[in-house]
Amino acid sequence: MDSVKPLDVVVGTKTIEHDFLEKFIASPQPEFLGCGKMIELFAKKSTIKPNFSVHFGPIACGDEDIVDSTRARVIQEKTQALIVAWEGAGGARATAFHGLPYLEIRVATDSANQNTAKDFNLNLKQAMVNIAELITNSIL
Repeated sequence: MDSVKPLDVVVGTKTIEHDFLEKFIASPQPEFLGCGKMIELFAKKSTIKPNFSVHFGPIACGDEDIVDSTRARVIQEKTQALIVAWEGAGGARATAFHGLPYLEIRVATDSANQNTAKDFNLNLKQAMVNIAELITNSIL
């Protein structure tokens, strides 16, 4: 997560449900691969980005606000994720259920530390601009 800075975009090569806790059987966390064709499309166009970097890698998701750098490191070590978000696994499960391709794209709004709430509010508008810019430049 250290390489991803606030306002950078992450295109998920896979979505990993970091808080799925199976107590009886040791098994890997549920994960959902991102759509290869869509990842390829974004990789070709990701150089058109004047104000932010685009990263490709796993995205962790779970029902937890990550507001502590120690907790962020634990999740990163467990999943190798570049960023953590909330909703990804729900979207991935829904598309898998219907046999549809899936791709999660996230923008870092904060650094998962003591300044998270302030940084989130400060960066949210520009984060949406960045993700819109990447998507627009990639599909047009």
